[in-house]
Amino acid sequence: MENPSTPHVDLIIRHGSIIDGTGAPKVSGDIAVRADRIVAMGDLGDMRATREVDASGHIVAPGFIDAHTHDDLALLATPDMTPKVSQGVTSLIAGNCGVSLAPLAIEGRPPAPLDLLGPDAGWFRFPRFRDFVDALDVAPPALNCALLVGHITLRHRTMDRFDRKVGAGGTARRLSRHRRGRLLQPPQSNDLSGRSGNAAVGRRVNGPRRDRI
Repeated sequence: MENPSTPHVDLIIRHGSIIDGTGAPKVSGDIAVRADRIVAMGDLGDMRATREVDASGHIVAPGFIDAHTHDDLALLATPDMTPKVSQGVTSLIAGNCGVSLAPLAIEGRPPAPLDLLGPDAGWFRFPRFRDFVDALDVAPPALNCALLVGHITLRHRTMDRFDRKVGAGGTARRLSRHRRGRLLQPPQSNDLSGRSGNAAVGRRVNGPRRDRI
């Protein structure tokens, strides 16, 4: 890690027990930050900062990644994300278990299992995944997020109901478009980190195993 070019930085966190996430033992020391980047660690007694925080008796560590969330709606409704940030979470993955807020626009209350994200009407209003990402750009959440697109959301967009097998009424051909990615062409696909499925939910909606991913 490079030393700062001057002894003055934006922030110094002093006297903390530093756990760097590499598996190395914790060490006591200071951390200097300039322009949102760590520029020095160790005994920084000769360095000064615009703001200093005394972390004596506290752990200083990289932010946690919450890899399994259903926070698609929360990212929009409560962008400060206090329940996560207050616990040290700085990144999350949304759109798990086959359920994502986009790409889908429906009126009224969402049906199960889409109501996993919340029972209120009006949130499933993004016909393109890009529309959802644009909404997040307007009011950015206080943490980083990686977004998955849910297979159940895609299935609902293509089929009129869940309680029948893929193939009934010519839906096999339409649903196969999901697997070939035609509903997620660029620029939509560039906004995605991946896709998610849920075999348990698939059983509840009477889909045969081959229809579940």
